[in-house]
Amino acid sequence: MNLAQKSTSKSWFAERIYGGYRFRVYADGSLGGRLECIGTDGEIYDSQNSFDLLQKITLRSESLWKGAIEPTARCNVKCIHCYVGDERFQKVDELKVPEVEAVMDQLLARNCLYLTLTGGEFFVRPDALLLAKMAVNKGFATMIQSNGSLIREHTAVALAELPICAMEVSVYGLTPEVHDAVTNIKGSYKRTISGLKNLRKYNVPTGIKFVITQPSAHQAREAKKWGDEIGLPYTISPQMVPARDGSNSNEQTDGFCNYVITAIADVANKGQVDIQKNLSYRRNCKPGINRVCISSIGKVKPCEFLPMELADLRVETMSDAWNKNEWKEFREEIYAPREGCSGCSAKSYCHVCPAAAYLMGESFVAQPKRGCTTSYEFKELWEKNL
Repeated sequence: MNLAQKSTSKSWFAERIYGGYRFRVYADGSLGGRLECIGTDGEIYDSQNSFDLLQKITLRSESLWKGAIEPTARCNVKCIHCYVGDERFQKVDELKVPEVEAVMDQLLARNCLYLTLTGGEFFVRPDALLLAKMAVNKGFATMIQSNGSLIREHTAVALAELPICAMEVSVYGLTPEVHDAVTNIKGSYKRTISGLKNLRKYNVPTGIKFVITQPSAHQAREAKKWGDEIGLPYTISPQMVPARDGSNSNEQTDGFCNYVITAIADVANKGQVDIQKNLSYRRNCKPGINRVCISSIGKVKPCEFLPMELADLRVETMSDAWNKNEWKEFREEIYAPREGCSGCSAKSYCHVCPAAAYLMGESFVAQPKRGCTTSYEFKELWEKNL
């Protein structure tokens, strides 16, 4: 059942029913809102248990809980680690506004609850605010991913009035020297900070995603202090997935993994991030089953990271493609148990997603050697400092 109408009181963003359970995302001022589940017996679950239930139920019923749309692959920066790869620099026939709306309607038909608008850089499109408003009006719990550098004051005002569920702004370094070295654009740090200040000024629910790369890893321990000074919550993201076209594979080296291990362990041991909590989402990720991503040209992909195309929404519907053998076979493969993981003592610290396994040259259910090494390192460093 699709209950896509917004509450007139704006106390909640969106509501869906999966398997008899009612899931509602509340606009409580927090980043991403508060997820609540009401069980078939009327029992109300807390946010974390609601999220766990959402994933389990939608996996079992093969219903979408999350969709992402990339209205553009273009970007105004040139990050060394970007998973979009060289697609950022290619001229393509991007989806027009009516086509994006049709994509949103197809996601609604699959009972999608959360919708992320991303890129590339979402705000490169001059009609970005129109698309965001469209998503909100259709009843999605709408989130936007951005580098923040194009968020002018009028943009922040418009976002606050919608309202969106969350704005996630990527920060690639805590100083201009490091941030701009990652983006390859001088002055990008200054523009991102300006965008963050505009979002905070107008109370747009915003979180900072500090992305660990080789140039920025040494600053991870300062991320909390930096975020506190900005006045916004933060997360730490190790970018462990190569570009989907293989163009930045040199960033995914053993040396880089060591940087990530050291940085994450350092901040975890200082009580600034919970490794297990932050990795729980990736452990349960099954792209192409209960989440999908639609590219700037209308191709359906299992997620933002994976390059394979499951459907072309310019020539077919998602519902028709869903029942085709190609997508069925993909779902069967991605749902299979991960190889060699049963009984693993480091399973709670595993952070390798199916996309990472595939892009590192193995199967979706493989556990790349590098991923296993990293997981055991996380476990050892975490337990050593309990």
